[in-house]
Amino acid sequence: MEKNYKTVSLADGIPYSEIYSAIAGLYGSIKVSENEPLYWDKAELVRFFKRVGGVPQSHNRRRASLRVLLAAERMAQSGGAPVSEVYQLLCTFTASEDCGLCLQRPQCPLCPIAHMCRHASRKITSEDLPPGERPRERLLENGPENLTDSELLAILIAGGGGGESATELAKRLMATYGTLQRLEQAGGSKLSGIKGIGKSKAARITAAFELGVRSLARPIGSGTPVKGSRQAFEHYRHKFFNLKKEVFFSILLDTRHRVICEEKVAI
Repeated sequence: MEKNYKTVSLADGIPYSEIYSAIAGLYGSIKVSENEPLYWDKAELVRFFKRVGGVPQSHNRRRASLRVLLAAERMAQSGGAPVSEVYQLLCTFTASEDCGLCLQRPQCPLCPIAHMCRHASRKITSEDLPPGERPRERLLENGPENLTDSELLAILIAGGGGGESATELAKRLMATYGTLQRLEQAGGSKLSGIKGIGKSKAARITAAFELGVRSLARPIGSGTPVKGSRQAFEHYRHKFFNLKKEVFFSILLDTRHRVICEEKVAI
């Protein structure tokens, strides 16, 4: 039995009349091509209504086309325009590289419906950047040595916060502290109080610094022969690097200069 689309509800709380009014005001009169077929499953239209919230993200294009049509009809009724004109208007807004705004990479800051759009008000992520500007992809393609400090930090942060992307948040952190050394000295408790960071991101940053220190250390374990002062220096240099108090250690050796144990003598 064929489904009657008139029975499908659009009670989703989305102000389609206001959306239509704002988009129509952006372009004015739209020239409608005569006898042009209306493809309501068009990828750009489905993407637009998913961003606005009128179509669930899980819907494929075929399943979404019914809700796209119903929303377009609601717009046409509110604006007193034929549905073919609404179709052409939406296609211009979503598919025209010359004057469209809701494209593959949307121009949300210029969009007249940004305040009504769920996509525009969502948390910004690095995925909103062009592929060539995303830190993670740049690291995998070009190597970590070709990334800036803030780009490496953005990969650690992973997600944005407070309306900023991870990249913007990392740049703000580096602008605040100036150097990685000062950022490390700030410590997790201080970083967690910064807007957009919180405990989870602060913990990741702190853990990354500690891993860096440990990777550079040259540990002296029990039974290791100590052949000179340079060996002791390499063992302690990174362990002592960021300490805020004086610490005194002793390495106890046997008669063959092999390590018996390490003792913390005083702080």
